[in-house]
Amino acid sequence: MKRTATFLLLIVITATFMFTGFQCGTAEMTSAKLYIQRSEWENAKIQLQKEIAKHPENAEAWYLLGQVFHEQKSYKEMVDAFNSSLKINNQFKKEIDNYKLSVWANNLNKGVDHYNKAIQMLQTSPDSADTHFNTALDYLNIAVAAQPDSATNYRVLALCYYGMRDMDNAIVFLKKTLDKQFDVQLGRMLGGIYYDRAIVAKNNAATVEGDEKKKILEIANKNLNETIKILEATSKVTPEDPNVLAALNDAYIAAGRTEEALNSYKVAIKTDPTNKLAHYNYGVLLLRAGNHAEAASQFDETVNLDTNFTDAIYNAAAAYMQWGAKMREQAEAAIQNDKTKQIDKAFEEKFRKAKTYLDKLVELTPNDISAWETLGMANAILNIPKEAKAAYDKADSLRKTK
Repeated sequence: MKRTATFLLLIVITATFMFTGFQCGTAEMTSAKLYIQRSEWENAKIQLQKEIAKHPENAEAWYLLGQVFHEQKSYKEMVDAFNSSLKINNQFKKEIDNYKLSVWANNLNKGVDHYNKAIQMLQTSPDSADTHFNTALDYLNIAVAAQPDSATNYRVLALCYYGMRDMDNAIVFLKKTLDKQFDVQLGRMLGGIYYDRAIVAKNNAATVEGDEKKKILEIANKNLNETIKILEATSKVTPEDPNVLAALNDAYIAAGRTEEALNSYKVAIKTDPTNKLAHYNYGVLLLRAGNHAEAASQFDETVNLDTNFTDAIYNAAAAYMQWGAKMREQAEAAIQNDKTKQIDKAFEEKFRKAKTYLDKLVELTPNDISAWETLGMANAILNIPKEAKAAYDKADSLRKTK
């Protein structure tokens, strides 16, 4: 009886080893490996798919199937097969990582190459550029499948879509890139897309009324808020970048966030005192706010930096004219109830300063009717009737020739 039990146990153990051996070396696996040695990739794939259908937990079968897909350049399927192997165990992780890295580098480089060719042809041959852009996208999508955590993949994808003027997809991949690795250039690019959309919406809103206008303005404001959010983040990374500051200031102004714009221009001027546009735009905001003294100071600095900047010259004259008018009004009010007092003529200094700028302006823009009329007004206030008449006459003659 004891011998019988021992014999039966041996039979069970033998059967177990036979079964285990069958699993590790099935006919499908044996055939697949043979086909792989012969580079008969399609036949190998068929055998491996049969094996996986029977034994879906066979990590080696999935790994070998990934190899076959690699040889067939079916890279998406390769990645899926490799990932299935890794879900079971890490037996082939090192080999799989090497395959993925090779596929990623190869396809990323090809994608970048086609992107560069597209950019070179964008102006001279748009159709050829589109072909290269689309080819680049094909390669880059494979690179993403092989290394989904690489920020470089998404960066080049974003640039491709931007070059193709597909801004919806550009936004998607710009955001993905910035989430993984912040990039000042891409931050400016994303902010620029939102800003352009906001301005288009604002222009469209100006042509309609009622609920439609309200709806379009909501779209504009939403895009401006996105612009400001991304540019503020970009500015924190590079607080002294004049281009970022200028873009952020434009967004603040468009959004009606004047106080933030004023503070931002202060930073821009402190960062680069020679930035004439920062001085000029800061002056424009101050003039709108009725701060004539500070506005005039900013325009003075702008003209010092660029003596032929006609817009700055015009606004400098406007600032001094408005400042002078306000001072004259205050001076007249001060003597209104006491006729024995002499009027304080300090305001004349501001009008003389305005006249200096206006004389320069009509030299640079001799056909500017508004400049001649304002010069005539300044001369009249300063009691220079002959020059006032000459300026008004010039404005009239220009108006008649229009």
